Amino acid sequence: MIKSERAEWLSKHLDRCGIPHYGRASRISKEVGCANAVATGWIRGSLPRDLVLGFKFADLYGFDIREWTFGVPSKVVSEEWMNAITIAKDFEATLPTPLATDKFIGVVKIALKTDTPGYLPGVLKELGEVFRE
Repeated sequence: MIKSERAEWLSKHLDRCGIPHYGRASRISKEVGCANAVATGWIRGSLPRDLVLGFKFADLYGFDIREWTFGVPSKVVSEEWMNAITIAKDFEATLPTPLATDKFIGVVKIALKTDTPGYLPGVLKELGEVFRE
């Protein structure tokens, strides 16, 4: 992706996030903790020189840094996601009927949020047994 395409891509993403055009660079610089000139450069299509700031910007505004850089979204599935999906699938197996898609996604979200991932599978298994009875 060339610089002008990157600027357009980022502008559309920030529009979807409801970030107004006026004061956009100032807002980003305050939230990310970078210079206003750095945020202005990103808005104009430059890539970050400081990767820590770049990742912080991407995380705060909910976009994929690979897509920002190359125009192609990441296809990597993290181990965290794999574990969450496995936990949800194992929970579903304890139920008398399969979960509807929205319910399955809800269990995956719970699994992703948990602070103690080793504890969750046992709790969900017990909960599934309650529904079986």
